[in-house]
Amino acid sequence: MSPHEPPHNNLILIVDDHAPLRQSIKGILTEMGYQAVEQASNGREAISVLQQHSVACIVSDWNMPGMDGLQLLEWVRTNPSSAGIPFMLLTADATRDRIKAALHRGVSDYLVKPFTSQQFRQRFQRLIDGEARAPQAPVERAEVVGLPPRDVDGKRKTILIVDDVKDNIEVTAGLLEQDYGIKVAISGQKALDIVAKQAPDLILLDVMMPGMDGHEVCRRLKQDEATRHIPIIFMTARDQPSDVAEGLELGAVDYVVKPAHPTVLRARVRTHLRLAQHLVQLTEQSGTLAEHAHLRDEVERIGRHDLKNPLTAALQASECLLDDPGLGPRQRELARLATDATRQAIEQVNRTLDLFRIETGTFVLQAQPFDLADLLVRAARETETSFLAKGIRIQNLADAAHANWALGDSGLTASLLGNLLRNAAEASPDNGVVTARFGLDDKWLTLSLHNHGAIPPELRQRFFDKYATAGKVGGTGIGTYSARLYARAQNGELLFESDDAGGTTLILSLPAAPSGSNSTP
Repeated sequence: MSPHEPPHNNLILIVDDHAPLRQSIKGILTEMGYQAVEQASNGREAISVLQQHSVACIVSDWNMPGMDGLQLLEWVRTNPSSAGIPFMLLTADATRDRIKAALHRGVSDYLVKPFTSQQFRQRFQRLIDGEARAPQAPVERAEVVGLPPRDVDGKRKTILIVDDVKDNIEVTAGLLEQDYGIKVAISGQKALDIVAKQAPDLILLDVMMPGMDGHEVCRRLKQDEATRHIPIIFMTARDQPSDVAEGLELGAVDYVVKPAHPTVLRARVRTHLRLAQHLVQLTEQSGTLAEHAHLRDEVERIGRHDLKNPLTAALQASECLLDDPGLGPRQRELARLATDATRQAIEQVNRTLDLFRIETGTFVLQAQPFDLADLLVRAARETETSFLAKGIRIQNLADAAHANWALGDSGLTASLLGNLLRNAAEASPDNGVVTARFGLDDKWLTLSLHNHGAIPPELRQRFFDKYATAGKVGGTGIGTYSARLYARAQNGELLFESDDAGGTTLILSLPAAPSGSNSTP
């Protein structure tokens, strides 16, 4: 048998929490001749398959609820019965750190989403034939440990020595001229004139001078935006604490008492030049980061809006295909997968648009009555399916059999509930229970979701903060942040109670729909 003729008894395991993608990959494998295909929605379900069957190859998504692809890879490689199984990771985020983490755990190959059917076929065939090469992590740049007494372009740093006593200038210049370019001024005004023509990298400034003293020179330099960044070290015989404090309050970076010890003076000059150079670099990096953040926001804004056009076109095309009576079973299944996936993508774009508008204050609520209980039941079913291997159950859904009508945006609330239930399921132990309870008064409809997992103490003060996460592999810290924003955008609120003994309760409050309006809009 040729290596490109797949044996029909080779079992391929596909692991992904996105059902349409699993089905799409299964279809490709079927066309390649691999008839024995098992599916799992997360790492825990995959382990159950591995414990019951002999698997020839694993294709797994990275980001999944419960147990992600990296954790599954680690389990596979540390289990003697599965350690040699070829393992391909699918990821939409192939950063250096993620690739290094996958390499460290023994990944056979990885494929970056989105990918074409042809790309998948080629990479998978190489993997199954044993020809796949382990991916290489990007090379890291060596860090610069120290800075020489020169600028980046090789020019020597320049020191301006300001003192009305020429002997003091000669002594100080003699200590520094081997490493630095030296400029001198014998008065405060002369120092300001020199700085105005070409600013030095550091100033050694005497305090007691006739006419304009050192304090006044420092004050003027620090008041000028063009010169306030220049580090100033006072050199003076006045060594009282009040003298030192006055100089530092004016903006000087250090204070050297005359006569200065040569080793100490050189060390302080070098130290403050390095600090000044680091400050310049940090300022430049801050400006670059601000530009990048602006560019990122602009790209995201364009993406959110511009993605809708091609997605809408794809949805219309796939729906037209479904209406075509001439489609065969396989073509109809592919059209259905494309339709479902496109609808999900449009919904995700809509939610990110909503989040963007809420954050920028441009969201306009168009409140309508909706059945919160119905949304909860749907979200609960999806969560239980995603966490099937973990055995998570959402209980008291029978209490939601009667309508619980809220006034707000059903799309925001559906996304909100999905985030809360996923977080609750992830925090729960195996075979855990998430308990749902409704409450209603004249103004508010309340939904409480309780699980037995406690929020880490270090996370409780910032639980709803953006990007706040702790101990969660692949966590982004967006779920609870967006959930609270969605609640408040509907004039509601989201709170929590958590302790190590009792677990965690999330409490969602939304305006109750007025009496008589609780009918399908």
